[in-house]
Amino acid sequence: MVQNKKSIFIVDDHPVVLAALAGVIASEEEWSLVGSADTIEKALDDLTCFELDLIITDYNIGGDDGFIFIRQLKSLYPEVPILLFTVADENRLGPRAFREGVSGMLMKSEPIGTVKEVIKTLLAGKRWASEDLTQRLMDQSCRALPEEILSVRELQIFNLIGQGETAKSIASDLKISVKTVENHREKIKTKLGMESSLKLQTLARDYYREMTQS
Repeated sequence: MVQNKKSIFIVDDHPVVLAALAGVIASEEEWSLVGSADTIEKALDDLTCFELDLIITDYNIGGDDGFIFIRQLKSLYPEVPILLFTVADENRLGPRAFREGVSGMLMKSEPIGTVKEVIKTLLAGKRWASEDLTQRLMDQSCRALPEEILSVRELQIFNLIGQGETAKSIASDLKISVKTVENHREKIKTKLGMESSLKLQTLARDYYREMTQS
């Protein structure tokens, strides 16, 4: 019998996923599934009963905000790695998920062998992300945040772009000319290293979504 097994807790509201992960954990004699929950409320109640080595959780559980739950988990277990196991878009959620404190993000479509390797990686104290997400994280780490380099007015316009407003509607909201808005937009593109207005709109939309979900 293996002593000091690694204790793992799963949070997911899909029985099939719970069963599949339980099978993966049972297949490794040095791992132990100490508990699982299909709601955030149950998870928060049960988690305090265990000393854990890894928490595996979905992002969207019962329609609740996954990032709020991740913060709650990090508050309870600041040193325990969290694996975000989800069908959610990793390129959209991944960067923020890592900023919130997860140690790994894995799509549910990945084969069982990959799931095992990722769990082993996190239990070894390392982080894991797909190649695409790793590249995105590297790109973002080299790019200054909008609030760090934009003026107050530029950040205001950037946020309005993120809400889908046109130059004309922004000008009306801020009581400035359309030409002034366009000049600010060009400065924002230059400061953020955006090659086109479309890329600026995409970045602004993603930034606004992240800020409003915080």
